[in-house]
Amino acid sequence: MEIEGVVYETLVVSDCERDSLQFECYRCEGEARRLVFEVVRFDTQRKLFFIPHEAEIPFALLSGLLPIAKSSLGEFFDDSAD
Repeated sequence: MEIEGVVYETLVVSDCERDSLQFECYRCEGEARRLVFEVVRFDTQRKLFFIPHEAEIPFALLSGLLPIAKSSLGEFFDDSAD
């Protein structure tokens, strides 16, 4: 995705160490990728957290990707049914 002339890439990844699911946004600079922000879903807390990795993040990037992040991370997992 390109916003304001900058190419960004997103990933949805599982993090066993933090017991979470993450939506990560990277700024693409040639072959290099730099983490801009992540949205983390913690099922045990039933919360989403926004974690910035840059001091300044374009509003256009956030307004475009935050709804996608929420949708991509899906509903909280409820393991109480087991």
